[in-house]
Amino acid sequence: MGGRSSGRRRTHPAGRQRPEPGGGARPPRCAGPRRRRRRGDQTGRELLATLRAEGVDATTMAVRPDAATPVCVVLAHPDGRTAFLCRWAEAVELTPTDLAPARDAIDSARAVIVTFDPPPATVRAAVDYALAAGVALVVHPAPPERSVAAALVDLPWDRISAATPNEQEARLLLAAAGDPAAAGPGAELAAAFGRRFATPLVCVTRAEHGVAVWDGARAWARPAHPTTVVDTTAASDAFTAALTHILFATNATNATELRASFPGPPPPGLVEAAVEAGLAAAAWTVRHRGALDALPHLGDSAGRVPGEPTSPATEGAFRRKEQPDKRV
Repeated sequence: MGGRSSGRRRTHPAGRQRPEPGGGARPPRCAGPRRRRRRGDQTGRELLATLRAEGVDATTMAVRPDAATPVCVVLAHPDGRTAFLCRWAEAVELTPTDLAPARDAIDSARAVIVTFDPPPATVRAAVDYALAAGVALVVHPAPPERSVAAALVDLPWDRISAATPNEQEARLLLAAAGDPAAAGPGAELAAAFGRRFATPLVCVTRAEHGVAVWDGARAWARPAHPTTVVDTTAASDAFTAALTHILFATNATNATELRASFPGPPPPGLVEAAVEAGLAAAAWTVRHRGALDALPHLGDSAGRVPGEPTSPATEGAFRRKEQPDKRV
């Protein structure tokens, strides 16, 4: 892989990733206004070409000729754990002003996914935009950084549709809120998070332990789907995107009605189907090398995600042709 790297090393447990657009090994997250600026250089042009080939509308991405396109180098251990070498200049950080071109897309979206990658002020602006537009809002509070969790612990968590932290992220947010459950068992984090922040749906991803869920009424869990772990990069991105798609985008005629059901109880069986689709997408992703190349596609291409649910809500939702592992 080409591009810059630095001695700044970020290490995450299995199942966590920190994509940095601009690096061939790291994709942008699957939805929402989370993006970094990119430069009008060769790396930036290649990134745009890749995104367009994947069907991503990148028209609102800003070009900054005075800053290098960020590149993140992913170091993958044979057991699937990853560490990252990444560096970017302040000039490539996403600002609240940069969100203005995306307002129309947010207004017309069925759902918006926001992560904690941009500066806190930008995260708040994206959350405010989505809530004002009345669209479903999913907060994926990655990456797990103590200072960011402290700065964003007071987000209107009771007004979002769902939160998808991993264990470390859930612990950091609970700790920032002064909740002793931050030091509790991983299996109980979703319920603790949901009760503390009044979030109607919380899915705490737990790598090989699957996912802990709080659905506003009860706590439950689902095991990880059987798979061979090759590279955990983008696993929780895949989980969050699949979950969001099943919850809010599988049936256009019911999208408005479904959004309106939050924070009330969703239709019976829908959350369970969405969680299973998320686990299936994550299992598919971790058994392939790379990031963008490892993600399942929406559509009718041949191939089946291992363990994909066969309910009407998820049938045919996440499919991708099998390809040889990408060597990095």
